[in-house]
Amino acid sequence: MNTKEITHILELVYKNDQQAIRDFRAGKIDAVKLKSINLENIRILQEILKNSDFPTINRTSHLAYKAAILVTLHSGDLKLLNTVIDFIQKVPKPEVEKSDIAFLIDKSRILKNLPQLYGTQFKKRVDGVIEFIEIEDLNNIDKRRAELDMEPFESYRKKSLLY
Repeated sequence: MNTKEITHILELVYKNDQQAIRDFRAGKIDAVKLKSINLENIRILQEILKNSDFPTINRTSHLAYKAAILVTLHSGDLKLLNTVIDFIQKVPKPEVEKSDIAFLIDKSRILKNLPQLYGTQFKKRVDGVIEFIEIEDLNNIDKRRAELDMEPFESYRKKSLLY
């Protein structure tokens, strides 16, 4: 697969991923169908990664890059998460968004039953209330977030409440 094909495929994956989430939230598809779509997206990304480097912004497109990040986050696959974390931590900023490191690390820590470091992960309870998953060392969260060019946690928290 060449870079143009990878870009095109991942841009379609992004659109399918986001549509599936909207359809699930609207009750148009069930959790089984959503999981099936996620598994297919994971398969596509893993196939790309077997034959190519991670699709950075400069190498593909911003949308293709975001597709790869989202598929990784939605995968629940610790090995894939750690592979992507290792890769993007080494790549210069214009090629990746530093804040994605935080999302990936937090997701990885949650899968390991550890508190998150950056406060990126939350869940929406049945009653609609947004609840952040346990965060380690809240006193220093904004310092950690700033290191990855992220807004202060309180700003992010307020935006998340609108979710």
